[in-house]
Amino acid sequence: MIQDVKSTNSSEDASPSQAEPPEAQAGAHFYTVSLQVLFFIFALSALLNGICFWQEGHTLFPTLSARSLSVIFASLFIVAAYQWHTKVLTPSTTAAGIGLLVLFASQWLQLRYGLFQSPVIRGEILLFSLLSLGWLIRKKPLPLTALLFLASTSLIYMLATTADGRLIFSDDNPTFLYRLMLLKENFPDIPFYNPLWNTGIDQRDFFATGTLNFFLLFSPLLYIFPVPQLYNWLVSGLLFILTPALIAFACSLAGFKRRACLIAALLALAPSLLWFRWALQYGTLGFITATALIPLNLVLASRAIGRESKFSLAHSLLLVMSTTLMLFWSPSGLVFIPAIVLTLLLIKRVYKRKLLLLTAILLLCINLPWIGLFWKVSKVSSFLDSEKQAVVESETQQVTKAPRKKDFKEKTQSFSLERTLEKYREIATSANPLILLFFIPGIFLLGRDYRLVFGATTIWLLFLGGAASAIKPQLELDRMLVILLMVLTIPVAAAIDHLLTRSEAKSRWRPVRILTSAIVLGFLCSGVYATGSILRGRSIIPLAFSSRLVPELTNAVQTHAGNGRILFSGFVLHDFSGGHIAPLALLSNRPLIASSPVHNLWSYQQVFPEDFIQRKDKGIQEYLNLHNVSTVVAHEKFWREYFETRTDRFHKVWSYENFTMFERLNAPDSYFLEGDGALLEQTSHSIRLSLKSDEAIISFNYFPFLSSEHCKLSPHRITNDIHFIKVSECTQKQAIVIHSVNPIKRYMLTP
Repeated sequence: MIQDVKSTNSSEDASPSQAEPPEAQAGAHFYTVSLQVLFFIFALSALLNGICFWQEGHTLFPTLSARSLSVIFASLFIVAAYQWHTKVLTPSTTAAGIGLLVLFASQWLQLRYGLFQSPVIRGEILLFSLLSLGWLIRKKPLPLTALLFLASTSLIYMLATTADGRLIFSDDNPTFLYRLMLLKENFPDIPFYNPLWNTGIDQRDFFATGTLNFFLLFSPLLYIFPVPQLYNWLVSGLLFILTPALIAFACSLAGFKRRACLIAALLALAPSLLWFRWALQYGTLGFITATALIPLNLVLASRAIGRESKFSLAHSLLLVMSTTLMLFWSPSGLVFIPAIVLTLLLIKRVYKRKLLLLTAILLLCINLPWIGLFWKVSKVSSFLDSEKQAVVESETQQVTKAPRKKDFKEKTQSFSLERTLEKYREIATSANPLILLFFIPGIFLLGRDYRLVFGATTIWLLFLGGAASAIKPQLELDRMLVILLMVLTIPVAAAIDHLLTRSEAKSRWRPVRILTSAIVLGFLCSGVYATGSILRGRSIIPLAFSSRLVPELTNAVQTHAGNGRILFSGFVLHDFSGGHIAPLALLSNRPLIASSPVHNLWSYQQVFPEDFIQRKDKGIQEYLNLHNVSTVVAHEKFWREYFETRTDRFHKVWSYENFTMFERLNAPDSYFLEGDGALLEQTSHSIRLSLKSDEAIISFNYFPFLSSEHCKLSPHRITNDIHFIKVSECTQKQAIVIHSVNPIKRYMLTP
């Protein structure tokens, strides 16, 4: 077997029998490399449905059935076991390097969802490989530190120049920006009541989305600078400074030297195409932050339960802090089930470590309170079962003749081997090929304390991201495969460093190792170029930046809002410059209504409830009056025509792209449905009003967790789904503030 990293034995790729003569060892080594290269060729053929030379159409290796591949893989294993007199294969970094040469010559670089996109990238790989070859032949130290610094700064510059002053605005990016703005105003009093959206909502999505980890890490900057001005720079800092720094630090804690740590950091800059899809296109930065922390936590957990590694008080405190930040994206806890199981199996050894007990106590004391609050207020059980609900065409769509939208959510499905293999194929083809080829020998090169944890976690994440992801689609477990690629950067860096070390030693294999090392370094350097292509918009991942629509609509809302709310008709999804409309309420500081400001609806849902829509014009006017809507905005053809043809009720005041704004004529212009008073202020977390009557019913949604120091608050039923706030029994009638109770009381009030 391959020795531990700290071992002084440098006989990598050697036969298990150390007593054999050099000729026998050389023969065993040849079998090792040859069989593993064959294994890789068959695996590559399975992924690509046959291997072609350079591009599609020049088939070198045919497509084989799953049954044939299974027989071939089993035969290779049996032959290897017979030749080496051992029960397991010994992974070889030399074989992995040769496999990379095969991959380079195949059609891999032309895959539609590949990180490396041909034909241009082949030239960069060859150029960097030739430069590396000269360095390796002359045995000069590789300038990895300078390369890492240049790579990080170049990528930050590329994203900044591509954005050109515009915000990253695709999908959930504006929603994440909005949540950061809310946290800046309200943390630590979360969750809270937000009256600026949809007549008052329960703002409790910080726990589920992982926004807290990103916010806490960058809070010093967020409290100094305006969040919109800082947002793009924080995204760049997370992807191109913090993530590689965390990976390099984790690598050093695992016992590897500087070169391996720098290689790991470079790999973290280009792990896969899907990594940047989740980060830049989807804007799930809480998930990205948690993923960047997971390798560090796995290393610290390995030290905590290991036999040989030191686990100090500093390690304990670091593990508590890092794990807490990671858990703010809640599904990340699933990653550590193998580590927890291993801890229980080694309980006798672990029990003797008092620091580990202290770590566990601190983790429970810090995280159990907010996890309990999150579980209760977010109704996690209902969320997990929501994919069972059928989505059908609503009566609202039938009455309004609104366009039928597709379902945005994947339904629960039974286990399917074909779908599981397809998920593996998707993640494999999008991954950095260095990770695919070197992760197995890399895991074997890890120290004894880390090998078991990383190996078990790898198998577990493969299961979660493949077979288990269809069982609970709400959890989006396919993300676990993206996490796996980042976790594997550490063992892969160890394997690459080992190959580079072996290429420096005198051996009959040295020319092969120098050649394979050069192509490995070519791919390593070209990974940065591939990431740059994504940032420049030259990949299949679409990057959307805020257009003129954002300031135009913001200014229009501020100008034409009147004294009431602005309602967006129809169903607003990604219509706001490619993203969600959530931040518009804070950007304009005006109360808004939409079907949903965030992506929590999985099929078309009209903003007007069905019982109002069924009464046509009368019902729509009643709904607008109830919610004190002074202005409406339409972006769908049906609703634009609806408002334009009713000139006695709506007056067109503004239009830009698909959005048209109409002022309501003869609107009630009051938030008081009953009683008399004045609304003094609405903020992102409270309402301030004054009363002239003894009691009043105001046009704000009621929740049991609302509180006022001077008045009694109770629900007033409008319909089965709408309950407004009734204010009564006030001890004073001026400056009445309505807000959410503190988090502790909120936990007690939530059933």
